[in-house]
Amino acid sequence: MNASFTDTEARNFIGSGVETLTNLPQVPLGTRGRVVDARCSPSHGWVVRVEWALPRKHSAIFAQVGEFSLNIPWRSRVPTGEFDKGQFESCMRPVES
Repeated sequence: MNASFTDTEARNFIGSGVETLTNLPQVPLGTRGRVVDARCSPSHGWVVRVEWALPRKHSAIFAQVGEFSLNIPWRSRVPTGEFDKGQFESCMRPVES
């Protein structure tokens, strides 16, 4: 099995929905995602980037300096991962978006 996508194969997956078939780092079994990008990696050839449908973590910084207080809220980035053809085919399956 070829471990690299061709440029056409990788680009054709953009916008496709996927679901994990196994636990991945920080992504549990059965998590759905969407292929959002394809790029040529120097070490892996063409890879696809999947954005996972996981909840973002909300955080905030609270600080008080003298009479001044700060409250700076932010949300974490959407979890993503890059996969070559071998990883993609063994770890996930296509689903309807």
